Amino acid sequence: MKNFLFSNCILIQNRLFAEGILGGIPVLMDFDSGIIDVCSLGNRFVIPIKNTVVDYFDSFENKVYALDSGEDQLVIWDLEKKSCHAVFLGCSHKTWINFAALERVEQNYYIFPKYENRVLIYHMDTNEITETLGDWEIKEIQCTCRVNNSVWILPKDSDVMYCYDLDERKSRVYNLRKLLQNCVHAIYHDGCIYILNMCGEIYQWDIDKTELKEITCLETICNEIEYMSRIVYAGNKLILLPAYGENIYIVDMATGQAEIYRAYPDDFYYYHTGWLKYYGYCENKEYYYFALCAGNYLLKIEKVSGELIWIKPKIDLLGGRIIDHMMDKVICESKLELVDLFHIKPVNRSANNKKYFGKEIYNRIGEIL
Repeated sequence: MKNFLFSNCILIQNRLFAEGILGGIPVLMDFDSGIIDVCSLGNRFVIPIKNTVVDYFDSFENKVYALDSGEDQLVIWDLEKKSCHAVFLGCSHKTWINFAALERVEQNYYIFPKYENRVLIYHMDTNEITETLGDWEIKEIQCTCRVNNSVWILPKDSDVMYCYDLDERKSRVYNLRKLLQNCVHAIYHDGCIYILNMCGEIYQWDIDKTELKEITCLETICNEIEYMSRIVYAGNKLILLPAYGENIYIVDMATGQAEIYRAYPDDFYYYHTGWLKYYGYCENKEYYYFALCAGNYLLKIEKVSGELIWIKPKIDLLGGRIIDHMMDKVICESKLELVDLFHIKPVNRSANNKKYFGKEIYNRIGEIL
């Protein structure tokens, strides 16, 4: 089951599309039944040889776009042609989380590197990357927030925030009058940006009034054990999800009071993987869906009520659909082939450059289950 944990997800035709952390296995998950299907994108299987971390997903015109920190690239899946290619970005500074945002305007994707003072632009019509220097001085971006056609950018350890206009490709700067540190996530709701830092402090930036105020501070210890990771608005509540800590907090917007969430499924647990417990997510009009990053349940949050709903994943892997195609074949892997998941070619057992035998693949599938 741990082989099908994933750092991020995107909604595709009423299912969640994701890429496994261990080896980049593409999956589709039914978010009602929880069934994870490895086969509907083609009879392919990739042996996990390294970690694959998608910082951001997006989809447009039946294609999926993924910012892959591990390989430092923009990966593009064509779901109709069942093909895949990647564009190298040159933004690798750390093992993961090298990007701060992926935002689309018409036929262009704007990519914000986390540790660089530039914006990359992917042009869908030409499959090319151009770049523009940011009119700011930022060594590191803490977090961003999309509001209409602007991206609000919060630099590390800063008392200012930039608003980057995606149409004009220029930014304005706003004085926060307060140094904000260790911020990890920001969301927009009803004219305000809500900013969460690791220790559970929540700041509200009123866009029209250009005013910043602290609205909640959780009674947590500011260390890695209690670090927070994500914040969403649902049902007149702010729901705070942990990075490594055990507790989910729910803040009532009317009273400002925070309570610890307790209503987990009886068999709920987190894997001790070292990954953040909650990182990537996607949404539609009714729900937020948080990636299956470190737990045995996927989290769905209803927007109207703020109810937390837990989905138990089920792996639809055997039944002959993979085994029949893999027992007499060997998959050879390289950095290029890992990207081109739909065009991997089988290699005969007797080939001199073989890496993995069918039996080894069979045993590996057994370990997964």
